[in-house]
Amino acid sequence: MSFELGYASAKEVLDDLARFEPVSVQGQAPIVWDRAEGVYVYDIDGRQYLDWSSGVLVANVGHGRPEIVEAIVKTASKPLLFTYSFPSAERAALLREMADLLPRPDDKVFLLSTGSEAIEVALKLSLTHALRTAGEGKRVVVSFERGFHGRTMGAQLAGGSPALKEWLFGVEAPFVQVPFPDGYRTEDTSFDLFETTLAEEGVDPFDVAVVIMESYQGGGASFAPAEYVRSLESWCRDNDAVLVMDEVQAGYGRTGTWFAYEHYGITPDLVCCGKGISSSLPLAAVVGRRELLDQYAVGAMSSTHGGHPICAAAALANLRIMRSEEIVGNAASVGEKLGEGLHRIAEKHPSVGAVHGRGMVYALHMVVPGTKEPDAALATAVVKRCCDWGLMLFAPVGFGGANVKVCPPLVMTEEQVDEGLGILEEAIAGEEARRG
Repeated sequence: MSFELGYASAKEVLDDLARFEPVSVQGQAPIVWDRAEGVYVYDIDGRQYLDWSSGVLVANVGHGRPEIVEAIVKTASKPLLFTYSFPSAERAALLREMADLLPRPDDKVFLLSTGSEAIEVALKLSLTHALRTAGEGKRVVVSFERGFHGRTMGAQLAGGSPALKEWLFGVEAPFVQVPFPDGYRTEDTSFDLFETTLAEEGVDPFDVAVVIMESYQGGGASFAPAEYVRSLESWCRDNDAVLVMDEVQAGYGRTGTWFAYEHYGITPDLVCCGKGISSSLPLAAVVGRRELLDQYAVGAMSSTHGGHPICAAAALANLRIMRSEEIVGNAASVGEKLGEGLHRIAEKHPSVGAVHGRGMVYALHMVVPGTKEPDAALATAVVKRCCDWGLMLFAPVGFGGANVKVCPPLVMTEEQVDEGLGILEEAIAGEEARRG
């Protein structure tokens, strides 16, 4: 039996998606992916795009890497398509490969399927620890305004977007958000603001069970000052609060280090990983202190597809590529050129209010010139122009839906960066001219 999809055009695909899916796919730019190789995406009509999305920060070593394809095919051809939580050599080999990347030598790893699932597990482990060590009073979860941790219930409660919580009818009582010190939307970057905000919210520091923070805020590629994060780590130690760093999109080389939290000089209690861990298939992990991960008995916490043998094989091949080709170093060096180019664009175009980022992740914060008012319409128009001209970006994200995210595969070359910068600047200039 041959395997055929049965579509002759993009229109046929889009018609079926519109018929069955509740939400349109990237509404303003309905590009039907057919295949992707390296740093390029090809649509079903054969058009090529330079990818500045990495899918959605997944394809860290590039799309369709032959080594990853081989690992997937070899595992599937055993055949071995599923194991639940039974042991497999693929799972063990991946964990062994990850060993020297753990925050502490004796840390443990819990393999899961998605980033949101990793966030849920981290919250559960943290709150369980608080309940067992301090009782029911220690149950406050502190997170940051404008943050995003996923779309499941706990992840959205921890997130910093009120609009995403409307369906929860106010059940967020133990969840408190504090300002994220990005220096742009929140100009005060002192740690005093963290403590003052908790006091204003009526939160006793000893009631805080967990603080969860994106190593950089995904929506704006915004980093906190290193001194602030080090103060936060000390505060968590003093108040026996678990410090969770969300590295779902930041980890595995994206910022020019293996993990973005390394820029701050801290050691988190738990780290949530995903996306770039495999550069391909669904896999996530919670990494951290063994006394936290060992709290539940065998079988009390499980994930049906967590540590799936095919996904584990893909992740193992991905990590080996990253080491052998020094992918993290490329992200740092080529990422520096990317950042310089984006800052030059911002200097010439008043609609770019700020450029945040590091390594191979940046965001252009699009605003009404002369203000900090987010301009979502402009950001959307810029993304559409880029896609029309062969530069792949995903829909605007972040505050006001007005941030143009730039996150190429980590194997991007300087020449490809120049190509993308040229298209992006022309798109911004074109939209500014159209508006007069």
